[in-house]
Amino acid sequence: MIQHFICLMIFFAANLGLVLPQSQTSQPMQTFATLEGTVINRAGGVIVGAKVTLTHIERGTSCVVQTNANGSFKIVDLPPGIYKIQIEAKEFESTVWEMNLGLGDMKGFTAQLKGGGFDYKKDENEEQDFIKNKILSVNSLKKDIKKNLPLGSSIAQVNEFLKQRSIEHSKLFIGDSDSDYPNEKNLRLIHTSIRNVRKGLLGNWGIFISFRFDENDHLIDYKVKWVGLT
Repeated sequence: MIQHFICLMIFFAANLGLVLPQSQTSQPMQTFATLEGTVINRAGGVIVGAKVTLTHIERGTSCVVQTNANGSFKIVDLPPGIYKIQIEAKEFESTVWEMNLGLGDMKGFTAQLKGGGFDYKKDENEEQDFIKNKILSVNSLKKDIKKNLPLGSSIAQVNEFLKQRSIEHSKLFIGDSDSDYPNEKNLRLIHTSIRNVRKGLLGNWGIFISFRFDENDHLIDYKVKWVGLT
């Protein structure tokens, strides 16, 4: 269950930020905003205990929460304004960006952190080695998607494509900003990863896929890439 937090922004104390559990009887005011998100690694696995710092740029007030067992967090009762969001986790590279929250906004995002002992440097020779040995590779998967899942395909068709290949995937993510699509608004994405495609001296390697949809839930873009797995 996603933990709920109330971030009390004290307007007259610029350095004070408090995070308290939400009361069962409290009701967030409609004039305030809500922000929730999930923090994952490059393999698509959730990061537990990631530190999320939210700073109201104009007021200088901040609050800090940590992701729960599902890699998720939720902050409610946020005054409108432009916020700086910083996410940190042990052994991962931190990430920082800005987001505008308006009156009554309910926004979400998935943040994907680099690091965690991963090695992302894969040269063309190694990719060719996968192809030569007829092992599932980024290129072969791209060709499979291009042939059997053309742009304009529905979410149902994408789900069926993944199901036929026994590839587990996330539910549809709706929100602003994603590591694959930074600074973009109203994203509609499905993430999936294929773990342990190959084991070797370079460690375990998997393939990460992002499917992007338009407002009518038709496929408009996808990205396929190697990821190192711990």
